[in-house]
Amino acid sequence: MASIAAGYNKKGELFYIIRVSRGRGMKLATDRFYPTANGHRIRQESRKTDAMAFYYSKEFEDRVKKGALSPIEAGDTGIALPGEETLQQIGDKFMIEMDSLGYAGKTQANYKAILKKFVYPALGGYSPSHLTEPVCEDFLKGISSKYGENASKRARMVLCTTFDYEINAGQIEENPVERIKLKEAKFRARHRLKKREAETPKVYTMEQIEELGRVMQKQPLKWRVYYSILIETGIRRGECCALRWKNVDFDTGRLCIDQSCNYTPDKGIFFDSPKNGKTRIVLISPETIDLMKELRKSQEKCPSVFVFTRRNGSDVMSPNVATEYFHELEVKHSLSFHCSPHKFRHTFASLAATNNTSPVTLSALLGHTDQRASRRYTHPYTEAEEAAAKGVIELVERRFPLITKSEESLAKTLRINGKFFPDPQPAIGCIK
Repeated sequence: MASIAAGYNKKGELFYIIRVSRGRGMKLATDRFYPTANGHRIRQESRKTDAMAFYYSKEFEDRVKKGALSPIEAGDTGIALPGEETLQQIGDKFMIEMDSLGYAGKTQANYKAILKKFVYPALGGYSPSHLTEPVCEDFLKGISSKYGENASKRARMVLCTTFDYEINAGQIEENPVERIKLKEAKFRARHRLKKREAETPKVYTMEQIEELGRVMQKQPLKWRVYYSILIETGIRRGECCALRWKNVDFDTGRLCIDQSCNYTPDKGIFFDSPKNGKTRIVLISPETIDLMKELRKSQEKCPSVFVFTRRNGSDVMSPNVATEYFHELEVKHSLSFHCSPHKFRHTFASLAATNNTSPVTLSALLGHTDQRASRRYTHPYTEAEEAAAKGVIELVERRFPLITKSEESLAKTLRINGKFFPDPQPAIGCIK
């Protein structure tokens, strides 16, 4: 007879822990069941959910009797053979060497969190000989059902990277996770991304930039400088926070971007090289230079090597502080658009692309190694589309001087603002 116990997770969702005996001296087989209704997890225990858990426990008990459980459901700890390392030992060794392998600090923190939260509790005691493809696939499916498809995708990425590390060390011959495909997770994640992109545009419009500029005029000097640098250069928020006064050339208006400021709960604030590992030079306007001179003068009482400091005036400012500040600005002034530091980067790239900046130059300005990465930062502006449409109109009029239709009528046949407006009448008159 299976034992059933109800509980609630951090999100307030109801679940049932089901335990079934596999015989004397053997570990209990356990499973977790989430009752659902209309595709959503139920948050209230009732007779109906108890009945659903009871029927699920019967199915689970039958699987236990037939021996159709996976090693994870059966509670197999996967004890390593003599001379073999467990996955947790492999992962800890990999984490120690990540810095020397060139992984960024935030990537190391993310990998460590995923290993501790998802991988070690379920597979940490397994040896490589136990970690076959079916075992790993069953583990990823369990992560997907309990924590979501994105969590399963991240766990797969970390597992795959960890096994590749062991392959390069010559400890194992093949990667059991490499052939596992998560097509459904990728599709749904991509669908949610497209929906989120449609709801929150990644660039500021010209009207929004003007409105935000008026708001920033009343803000403290430090934030006016921060805003001006972001919108004029398109650098990352961490690169802006890591600026030191020695990186500023007041005579030529140049900034040297040679490091980035990051934050993780384990390390706190730390510095790393830019994402592409290269130093680059960006330009700022004379007005921003004047503001930076005022900011440096205001730091005379509490000197600092950093341009942007915390309230104590000496320590460097965390990039998370900038994100929180712009969010508070959005709420305080009831702005009708989402406000974030990273959005300035997309805006800069889009304006540069509208100004006919070459892909090579744009990638260098943004600090991208691959030009394809810069394409994700460029978004069309309505003004640019209208200018392109008028340019086509002028070109057609010069080529065909006997056109009888007006410019407004012809414009209806052009793609403006992403929509096509069909004209029931001929857009171009007959040439006699």
